[in-house]
Amino acid sequence: MRCALAAILFAALGAAAHAQCTDTELARITDPNGEFGRDQFGRSVSLSGDGLLIGEPGQSRAHVFRLGDAGWSHEQVIVQHTDDTLDFGTSVALQGGLAVIGASVDYDTCNDPDDCTQGAAWVFRHNGAFWQQEARLPPPFYIDSFGFYGQVVALDGTTAMVAAPRSLNGVVVPYRFDGTQWERFQPLEASDGMEGDNFGAAVAVDVPHAVVGAPNSDGAGERSGSAYVFERNRFLNWVQVSRLAPTDLGPDDRFGSAVAIRGDLIAVGAPGPGINFPTHTGAVYLYGPRSGGWSLLEKLVPGDAQLGDAFGYSVSIPREDIIVVGALTAAANGHSAGAAYVFRKIGAEWVEQARLTASDPADDQFFGISASADGELAAIGAPETFNGGGGAAYAFGGISDCNGNGTLDLCDVAAGSSDDLDGDGVPDECECRADFNGDGQVNTQDVIAFLNAWNADDSAADFNGDGQINTQDVIAFLNAWNIGC
Repeated sequence: MRCALAAILFAALGAAAHAQCTDTELARITDPNGEFGRDQFGRSVSLSGDGLLIGEPGQSRAHVFRLGDAGWSHEQVIVQHTDDTLDFGTSVALQGGLAVIGASVDYDTCNDPDDCTQGAAWVFRHNGAFWQQEARLPPPFYIDSFGFYGQVVALDGTTAMVAAPRSLNGVVVPYRFDGTQWERFQPLEASDGMEGDNFGAAVAVDVPHAVVGAPNSDGAGERSGSAYVFERNRFLNWVQVSRLAPTDLGPDDRFGSAVAIRGDLIAVGAPGPGINFPTHTGAVYLYGPRSGGWSLLEKLVPGDAQLGDAFGYSVSIPREDIIVVGALTAAANGHSAGAAYVFRKIGAEWVEQARLTASDPADDQFFGISASADGELAAIGAPETFNGGGGAAYAFGGISDCNGNGTLDLCDVAAGSSDDLDGDGVPDECECRADFNGDGQVNTQDVIAFLNAWNADDSAADFNGDGQINTQDVIAFLNAWNIGC
């Protein structure tokens, strides 16, 4: 019976071969009208669905790109039509049809125009045809002119946050859209804040929680860093509920330089001082809720970590089982060219899935200075790309790399299924199971390998995972082989 089935299988399949999974193309996105002279395009990036917002503070503007069938297209440039604003686009946040863009210098709010480091933030909304300004969020009266208000922004739904990390101890100002206007609420401040802590250097919000980094705080030595978790109460005010600082911190770890939150997962970057003082590789710490607070779950360090990589300078959580981390001074095919890493949670373990680099690496490119991911897409900023600072952003797809082959390919796009029939920790739809012999190709050699296993009652031939080795497995394999990868 089995020999007959084998003959039928060969006759049905013939000698046709199928292409193996192909690598997803890396897209390099640049300003269509860039001057390539300290534009800093890519200094900040924010992904939401098929939209990508890129800051270009060197030209005081931001750009919206849209992913379509033909790739990434330039949707609109957003500018401030005033000479009073500088560094517009130094920070950006995008969610659906809403965007918040910060500028660290806005002379309209300065007491001393000759020495102004006090900025503002603006809200833009897409009206169905184009992006238009909805509101300007100026700094409150209690922020001094050296606060760098607008240097960091965050957005979630109808909640926006604008930070002034150098305002005395540092402060973060929350806003909420009530359907008519953006209302300002009581600011977020650290319970143990000290002058120079840089509280607000990084902010992330996923209502009802927010995370704020203070990388220059001195709890475990100078600039060891800390981060704070806030929760919004029924009065719509934000209350500190946790202070985060792992026990292994030391001087210059700069824990809190980057933060991200999604649901019950918080990620905090501790990149260290970077290439100028290469005494740290950098790390990212993961936290989850426990007993009314937040407890350390994991510490992430890439397998090829080197001193001075600044791993953890940027971080993004597109899903609670995926984390993207930037290492802007990693020596990836060039001095401080930079890199980014994708980590995925498989079972209870976080596994390094991929290392991302620019397709055109160069010295001092700083790929990884900004990172944003949503769904299966990731965008990494490299503001020093091209003639000394024109800048670029690099877009990736299939960031889950759920087949674990170390590259981002089309087999990864369907990641996230709980179906894992072969029990290898990888969802089956993400695997190229038709490549039965694992040689990277789908051809008749896989048929031979499958039939040998099937004839030998090898458990690997239980292709449909029903606990039995029978003709249904042959049919399941035949279907997968015909589809290819």
